[in-house]
Amino acid sequence: MKKIALLLLLIPQAIFAQIWYFGNSAGLNFNNMPPTIAAGSAINTGEGCAMAFNQTKALLFYTDGTTIWRKDHTPMPTSNNTTATLMGNSSATQSAIIIPIPNEVVSDF
Repeated sequence: MKKIALLLLLIPQAIFAQIWYFGNSAGLNFNNMPPTIAAGSAINTGEGCAMAFNQTKALLFYTDGTTIWRKDHTPMPTSNNTTATLMGNSSATQSAIIIPIPNEVVSDF
């Protein structure tokens, strides 16, 4: 039963996202079937995470609710060149929600 539940969780990700980062530096690449391991993630969370993608489903950035990482796994800086931090918590079930601005074209960071 657990395998079916996991599969049901992964199928929507495979449709909408090409790479999914979660857990302790874990990641799945849905560009291949079956999905393969996506190495290099900087995320380390036991619970919530969120990712943002552009119109072509390419990863833009991801977060555990406290740190934001670019697609190259480096922390995203703020305007004063410090690491961008959020007031979430990596121990929250839904630590961050990324909401796009309607009709905005998002460029790579």
